[in-house]
Amino acid sequence: MILQPQELSIVKLCLKDTRENISEIFFQPTISSHDIEIHPALHTFKNSCFTTVIRNLGNTTIHFDKGQVFGEATPSFLLRTNENANDKNICGSPNNNTPMCNLITPSEDILKRRKDELSETDFKLEHLTSDQTQLLLETLLDRSAAFSKSLKTIGCTDRVIPTFNFRSHNPIKTLPFEIPHAIQGTIKEELNELIEAGLIHRNISQWSSPMKKRALADFLSRFPVNRTEISNTPQDERELILPVVETHCNTINATSDTSLEISTST
Repeated sequence: MILQPQELSIVKLCLKDTRENISEIFFQPTISSHDIEIHPALHTFKNSCFTTVIRNLGNTTIHFDKGQVFGEATPSFLLRTNENANDKNICGSPNNNTPMCNLITPSEDILKRRKDELSETDFKLEHLTSDQTQLLLETLLDRSAAFSKSLKTIGCTDRVIPTFNFRSHNPIKTLPFEIPHAIQGTIKEELNELIEAGLIHRNISQWSSPMKKRALADFLSRFPVNRTEISNTPQDERELILPVVETHCNTINATSDTSLEISTST
């Protein structure tokens, strides 16, 4: 495998020795080169292989030989449980820039809400005897911090910071997709639930800045922002005077042979 300078590649790594009953491992890179970036993480593997990402941070081309060792794999059940989220042996120190695995540490209020919302009826244990059911229920309810029944009690983490690297500096262009009418209601419910939980925030407004049409040469028109209309309005009333975007669109569409010059507008 060859990695060009600053190139990122998705690769499949294979384990030398595996056990049939192991399905998840924690991968810890051991490559000493500072020009090679591989993040430690938990992986689910199949047929003794798993997928990860390798990036060349240097300015020279890197060649990887077949059979090269990239790191060590530890079965997930061997990772010792530690209430201290700053366990350096597993996820590195939070006081430096060492990449860390996805470790969510809920706050105290989240843990309390998880405990309050959990009930015995959440667990289907009809197949067990009464003694087994009681013992298992006590164990599960005692571990209420591990269960989250709603988006409001998921919690958040600042231990994972994704980075994206592209060969091209051109902006990414994507077209909006249409949501089928049959599931629009369901989508709205899910979005409202995410907003209520504080996981996402509304960032689309139906209002736009007031604009004025100005004629240019060669039958072209320009639509600059009408700053005079904003400047003459009190701060607390400025949002009220802004026209709806749809109004502008209808006006532009109704004008034949209209060209917008947005590259030089301010």
